[in-house]
Amino acid sequence: MALHVSLPKELELRVRAHVESGLYGSASEVIREALRLFEAYHFVQQPSLTALKADIEQGMPDVKAGHVVAMDMAATKDQGRALKKVLVKPDALKMKYREALIQAVQEVVIGLLKPEKELVEKVAIKMVNGKDLEAFTHMLAQALSQLHEGNIALYRLRRTQYLAWALVVLPKVC
Repeated sequence: MALHVSLPKELELRVRAHVESGLYGSASEVIREALRLFEAYHFVQQPSLTALKADIEQGMPDVKAGHVVAMDMAATKDQGRALKKVLVKPDALKMKYREALIQAVQEVVIGLLKPEKELVEKVAIKMVNGKDLEAFTHMLAQALSQLHEGNIALYRLRRTQYLAWALVVLPKVC
């Protein structure tokens, strides 16, 4: 079947350039390839378009009922700026020694060691040396004193590891 298509001058020049590059033997090959890519694009996009239409359809009853209001971008930006002011800045030392702190806490807990000052210092020396040692030692002692079932995942500990350590090390409460 012969089909003749009119193209704007710019597209015609682009088709000719593809043929002249040697990648395609004729203008028809360029058009066929373009059509295949176009169909593949639509095939991939169709599920997204269908999902978008379903989301719109699901939300329309809320729009009709007046439950949707226009978004106030200025107010949203103001809320974001206010939130940014109250957020705590990341602790550079914690960021720098994050892995070392995790390993140190694991060593103490898995080893069923009591977090006494001398032991904490000994473990800290293995992880950090130099000017940050004192601060790291304090950070490790603080992490161990604040360790509980709700934050053990931060240190990649299993609940059973923590419970064994707590049973052996932590003071008993009557």
